[in-house]
Amino acid sequence: MNPIQPTQSLPPGYHSIGTIDLKNNLRAILWLNLAGLGLFFVAGWAFTQALYLLRPSQAVVVLEFSVDGIGGVLQAGLALLALYGLMIMAHEAFHGIFFWIFTRQRPVFALSWAYAYAAAPAWYLPRNQYFITAVAPLAGISLLALLALAFAPPAWFLPALVVAVSNFAGAVGDIWVMIWLLRQPPTCYAQDRGDAVTLYLP
Repeated sequence: MNPIQPTQSLPPGYHSIGTIDLKNNLRAILWLNLAGLGLFFVAGWAFTQALYLLRPSQAVVVLEFSVDGIGGVLQAGLALLALYGLMIMAHEAFHGIFFWIFTRQRPVFALSWAYAYAAAPAWYLPRNQYFITAVAPLAGISLLALLALAFAPPAWFLPALVVAVSNFAGAVGDIWVMIWLLRQPPTCYAQDRGDAVTLYLP
């Protein structure tokens, strides 16, 4: 039996089994942000431990930084904002690349006050392909950060940690969707409209 493929029209007999909708859902957004805060601390501990395992003699460099005066605080704040912006762009780019790989159509990108997204609203992706698309930023950016911690100069340690930890915390919505997907059979289809994901089963 051939595996199901991405489609722009659901096969006969499929129906929605539920939707995760963040649009105007402040309660869900608040819960996700709280969960993301917990993931931030867990990921911070995990990636720091990875650094001490990979570069034990140089890991202390991460703690050896100082900020002098208001100018230094502003400079550090701008650097953190730049790293966070870079992380968001990389995160959504990973999603977008896999949407394009599976649909051969340019994905939709958007940014709101609460979240950013890449989406393929005109497509229904099979469970396995959508799972890969959902996990791609978490796996890809974490791997790149670990490679930086293992092989890059010590000056890269702190930026790599900031990007990796903020990405992990920001992936809480993706993790929610992945857990939901794992509970479904391979015949499941997912439609990602950016601020909402709907699953379909026959």
